[in-house]
Amino acid sequence: MMYNLKKENLIDQLKKLRNLEMEEIWEIDDKLDFLIALQNYIGDKCHYGEKLYELTKEERVVFLCQLFQMEIYHGSFTCAYYNYAGNFMYEYPKAFRALKAESYAVLIEKANQTFDEKLPTDMNKRREILETSYNERFEMLLQYDYAVHHPMIEETYNIIELCYAYIMENKHCFN
Repeated sequence: MMYNLKKENLIDQLKKLRNLEMEEIWEIDDKLDFLIALQNYIGDKCHYGEKLYELTKEERVVFLCQLFQMEIYHGSFTCAYYNYAGNFMYEYPKAFRALKAESYAVLIEKANQTFDEKLPTDMNKRREILETSYNERFEMLLQYDYAVHHPMIEETYNIIELCYAYIMENKHCFN
């Protein structure tokens, strides 16, 4: 699908990728449209992370990788830790390894190691820790923001391609 970048047209185009059945999603030829539709489907299925137990292991990998990508590219590592996405910071490396995106996994592990203690998965407790050391933490995490946005990682690990390949290899696990 070629996207018309006028806001009202883009919204209509993206709405067409919502509320599709799996059979309809498998018929989508464009990789990006396919991934958007599948992410919507998986998100709906698990109530956008509230019921991750509803997902297969493979669906969970895709959900987590997409959640991380959205948080990082629309914010930063600091935002990811601070927001809901931070609940899964210790799960992301395994998910990215499943996609064969080792550099992302290593980068996230290094960012996680900037904390003296293991961060709680409870968002409010995690926020307390982040707020008490915000300036120091922000400076440390900036290097990871730069690394994840650096073109070398984008070229080496095109997450769209890796995610699509992973889904196709595990097609039978997406229902």
